Parts: sequence; C-alpha cells; structure tokens
Amino acid sequence: MSAATLSSSSSSTVGFWGPTTSTIDWCEPNYAVSHYIAEFWNTWSNLFFVLLGLYGLVRSIAQGFELRFHLIYLNVMVVGIGSAMFHGTLTYVSQQCDETPMIWSTLLWFYILYSPLWESCPTWIDHMIVTSLVVVGASFAILHSIYRFTTAFQLLFSTLVVLCLPRLLYYYSHTTDARARALVVTYLVCIVLAAACWLVDYHQCHAPYNVYGHAWWHCFMSMNAYAGPLFMQFVRAVSKGQRPHVVHTSCPLVLTIDIRDEELNKTE
Repeated sequence: MSAATLSSSSSSTVGFWGPTTSTIDWCEPNYAVSHYIAEFWNTWSNLFFVLLGLYGLVRSIAQGFELRFHLIYLNVMVVGIGSAMFHGTLTYVSQQCDETPMIWSTLLWFYILYSPLWESCPTWIDHMIVTSLVVVGASFAILHSIYRFTTAFQLLFSTLVVLCLPRLLYYYSHTTDARARALVVTYLVCIVLAAACWLVDYHQCHAPYNVYGHAWWHCFMSMNAYAGPLFMQFVRAVSKGQRPHVVHTSCPLVLTIDIRDEELNKTE
C-alpha cells in the first residue's frame, strides 16, 4: 500500500519489470532478493490482506451477512493483490491497482458505519447515497489515472479514515461485550502502529539499517482492515436480534463471529 513519495538510491536498479515508472519508490532496495520482484518484503507482506480478506469473505457469506460486508472483505483481498502488484513491479499502472482500491475500501467502510442512520428511511435515500459513493469511487479511479495526484490520494484516504472514527467510537461506547470491544481496540492500535511504521520507513530511508517499515505497515493495516468489519458484523447481528459471539479460530491471533439464531430474550 502506498503512502508517500520517496527517493531511493535503489530506484536506478532495473530488474525484470524494467525501469521504475511509479511516482513512489520505497526504502526497500529494489530487486535485492529476486530479479523478478522489485520490493520483495513489501510484496509478500500483502499476503495477510489476501488471507484475512478471503477468510472474512467466506465467513461473511456463511453467516448470511449483507452484501456490503461481502464487498468490503473482497476489497481487502483486492487491496492486497493490487499492493503486491505495485511493490512487485513499481510500475505506474500497478500503483493504480494499489491506491484506487484503498479509496474504495474506505468508501465501503464509511457506508457500513453510517448506513444504519438511514436504514428506516425510504429506500431511495439509500440508493442515492450508494450511487454517490460509487460516483466518488469511479471518479477517483479515472482522475487518479490521468493526473497522478499522490498527495491528493493521501489526503482523501486519511480524511475518509478520520471521518469514520466518530461513528466507530459511537458503536464502541454502546457495546458491552468485552471481546467485541477488543476488536475496536485492535483496529485503533493497529492503525497507530501502522502509521508509526510508515513514518519510520519514511524518515529512516537513508539510515544504515532497514527495518522494513512499509512491510510492517501492511501487516498492521491488514489486521486493521479485518478487525473493523468484524466488529460491525457483531453490531449488525445484535441489531437484528441475534446472539453473536466473538470466538477464536484455529489460528489464535484470528477471531471470527459465531451467531446463534435465538432471540436475545430467550433463555437457554
């Protein structure tokens, strides 16, 4: 996932994909590990997006959640694939495959958080808002491919993330389940750690050591992108009168939602 324009001494290194044409070249030395992968660790660290997105999508479908949840998990996978393409090739076209899905993800996240506000309104209101968000996402994709506005992308992404926080914290304050609340804490901690890794990668680019901060950014942001929608699935299930439980999977670090269909007031 791209976040800042950097000047790297390795940008002159030419590998399988040819000269760098992207507007960004991160600190990781180019083609240092493989002739076929420009930034090896920045590429493979995107595997977390793909795996968590795939698992979230499968569970979302199995639990019968709405399309919006399926789409955001699917888009998490798309972000991971696009980011791997970008860091693996450092071409401008692949950079679009990274940055544009990031905007789409934040638009989907915005809709998931705020759509309950107009759920009881006439359906045309929801249709109008969905159409508006689609237009924003499509317009960004077209304009970004033409004008290459890296700074505008960063500002739009950051603004959307910040706009989503008040609503997320609102749901957090109205949730009593400890494990569900822990998902929000995970979401917030991961985004802070990811930002810190991004800043280290940016400011320590010419240091004698390389901590691969951008690869860690991918790791933490993938957990952030998984924990947020999972929490909102819990909130959604509760609003529908179901009994959701946040449970561990076979992987201790990955949680999921298990839903019981009994009414909330039913005693076992």
